[in-house]
Amino acid sequence: IQVTCQDIIHTVCEYYGLSEKELLSKSKARFCSVPRKVAMYLCKEELKLSFLAIGKLFCRDHSSVISSVRSAKQTVSQQIFEDLRSRIHKKAQSSFSILATPHMHR
Repeated sequence: IQVTCQDIIHTVCEYYGLSEKELLSKSKARFCSVPRKVAMYLCKEELKLSFLAIGKLFCRDHSSVISSVRSAKQTVSQQIFEDLRSRIHKKAQSSFSILATPHMHR
């Protein structure tokens, strides 16, 4: 099952109680910036995306992404990352199951 950027973004938004618009905003408020850093970190670790690709996804330059990923790794507990990884993989699995189910014909 392939995890997507959208799986990560949606799961992080649900986990932190944010909208996707808030997560992707330019806001530096902590309630937006910490989840954004977490999502960037997970995109890097789970999807092996380049800093440039993550920057495009989050409308940031690659140096901001490097700093955000480093910050998330240093300040966010590994338990939170593990919980989010579990949720992301469940979301990807359920999305796959829905897509793989044959459609009923009348």
